Amino acid sequence: MYLVEVWISHPIFKIDQTYTYSCKQEVHVGCRVLVSFHKQILVGFVDQVQLVDVLPTVEYEVKEIYQVMDERPILNEELMALGKWMAQTTISPTIACYQAMLPSSIKPSNRKQKIVMKTMVKCNKDFDTTSLKEDIKEFLYTFKEPMLLSEARKISLSRVNRLLKLNALIKYEVNYRKNTFQAQGTLKTLTTNQQACYKEIMETHHTTYVLHGITGSGKTEVYLHLAYQAVKQGKQVLILVPEIALTAMMIQRVTAIFGNDVAIYHSGLNNSEKYQQYQLVMNKEVSVVVGTRSSIFMPFEQLGFIILDEAHDASYKQDKVPCYNTIDIAIKRNEYFKGKVILASATPLIDTYAKAIKKVYHLVTLNQRINKQMPIVKLIDMQKSMKEDHKAILSKSLLQAMEETLAKKQQIIILLNRRGYTTLYQCSSCQHVIMCDCCDVAMSYHRSDNCLKCHVCGFIKPLPQTCPSCGYHKFSTYGYGTQKVEELLNMRFPEARVLRMDQDTTGHKNSHFHMLNAFEKQEYDILLGTQMIAKGLDFPNVSLVGILNADAGLNRLDYRSVETTFDLIVQASGRSGRSHTKGSVMVQVFHADHYAIQCAIKNDYPSFFVQEMKFRHLGQYPPYTYFIAIYISDIYDHVALESLQYLLSLFEQCSFERLGPSKILKLVNYHRYRFIIKGKDLQAMQKEVYEIIKLYFDKKGKSNIRVDVNPYYLD
Repeated sequence: MYLVEVWISHPIFKIDQTYTYSCKQEVHVGCRVLVSFHKQILVGFVDQVQLVDVLPTVEYEVKEIYQVMDERPILNEELMALGKWMAQTTISPTIACYQAMLPSSIKPSNRKQKIVMKTMVKCNKDFDTTSLKEDIKEFLYTFKEPMLLSEARKISLSRVNRLLKLNALIKYEVNYRKNTFQAQGTLKTLTTNQQACYKEIMETHHTTYVLHGITGSGKTEVYLHLAYQAVKQGKQVLILVPEIALTAMMIQRVTAIFGNDVAIYHSGLNNSEKYQQYQLVMNKEVSVVVGTRSSIFMPFEQLGFIILDEAHDASYKQDKVPCYNTIDIAIKRNEYFKGKVILASATPLIDTYAKAIKKVYHLVTLNQRINKQMPIVKLIDMQKSMKEDHKAILSKSLLQAMEETLAKKQQIIILLNRRGYTTLYQCSSCQHVIMCDCCDVAMSYHRSDNCLKCHVCGFIKPLPQTCPSCGYHKFSTYGYGTQKVEELLNMRFPEARVLRMDQDTTGHKNSHFHMLNAFEKQEYDILLGTQMIAKGLDFPNVSLVGILNADAGLNRLDYRSVETTFDLIVQASGRSGRSHTKGSVMVQVFHADHYAIQCAIKNDYPSFFVQEMKFRHLGQYPPYTYFIAIYISDIYDHVALESLQYLLSLFEQCSFERLGPSKILKLVNYHRYRFIIKGKDLQAMQKEVYEIIKLYFDKKGKSNIRVDVNPYYLD
């Protein structure tokens, strides 16, 4: 008989503890089990197992486990410990951390979803073939190697069915591996700068490195050489990219060197495909993993390098419970594996670079492009341009540059970080703005679908016939998005082939890959898109980049708004002139004198860092302090307010500074409030906030609570 401690698959603080069950069969830590909990059959996660002769006498009933779902652990010892560490540091329920680690099909909360299996057939070696005709025998020899049943039946349906009936062929199911990558290339010879960078990482003994390389300096080639050495030593490598759009290009680069020794993991895969890739790593069948944020939780055994490409990107921070930062997880996992973490970017996070300056991280620089030439950047002050044409979206300078580029048969990238046709739909009489029914957000007009869409929750409504406020029947639109710019480009350059890439056009599976592949093959002349095209892309024929409304981010109230604006301009500018063709960049702004704009067009990160740190110091913003944001949300505003008041009463004894509370935008029908805990001792802050949040739920707090430690954005 075994006593088993089980985490229950309700990711809430009220039951954030293990519960004791008995089990007659052997069960391992890290396996899923089915248990009875509050008159429900739920999936649990085994935390501890103890062999006993008899059950102990306790005040409660020790129920028996219904079913052991796994023969072997799906989370190893290292990941089990990581989940508990995550719960404490992100201030989240422990089971929520374990759920975040696993593919949907095997999450502890899931007992209904099934893995899609593939049916295989193979020759039964024990079958006596003497009774078979010669032609059937020859056909049977086809199956010396296992084959998909569907493929076998294409050869001869009747013969396959007959041999299955005779048991000459054996049918069985497997989680079929789809990866069929072929190694097609060799490592490129590193430049002098790249070699120095590679050598510094390999020969020094730090654990976390900041690879600050300007755009086009060849950071990826350094990754590949590092990965190659690690694999030669029998170690594994994880290469992380922030967005699905970047995985396609990274996969091409990595598989060209490592072939089928690569697993791919990102949100574009279905649940079965994710499970397949997870199994490849668990079974030690691959050495290299390329993926987005969630691949940080793959079940590695000997991890030599964790490489975060574009490490500044906000996509590495999860905004749902548990609100973990991939950088933190990488550094924590690396403590166990004793490998190296590489944080690579042309625009490192201010917090990251500050740690590098203080020698907490090891700073390595690549300050020269492979082609040894930077693009020429021209700043266009739209306040002056609009005096000539107040409706101008594309300035005369940009249009002229586009004409010249197209005439040379070269390609163009146009970046506008706003999708849709227009950003506001407003009554022409009373100026009432049509808002989302579920969020405190203005709806955007999408001309292609002739409707209004909310870019937060996805709510769609038809165009109103009359104003809901005054009854007037005419409306005006304001602002512009990628749809409108696409229309303008098609009108202005009718011969040019325009490809629009934003959330509205990339909804289908593998659409990112197909679009970028088509643009790389020069099937399109102009690539228009949102921030998904601003970083990490390498197209040799692109010689012009236009950035529209480049300083729009400065209008955000968030303290990181200046940093994100600088990043966007530098990253987008870096897409131009990456080959032998001289590149140019046109940056359209309304605040031409702002230091972020001036530093960005000069590609001067060090000067920007100094200026931004002065601002952060004056406001005592991170990295001089730490923030913990606490969000309270409820469908009913009065309930959210009551919960907020009760929670604030618990925080009265908190020893750290509190900012707020503030009422913030309603999102997806939830009324929301937020306050911030601010201090300089992060561990003490985490411990104190964790205890208070636990107390809130122990006292039956009503509303939802989300805690975000070191938030990227304060919305």
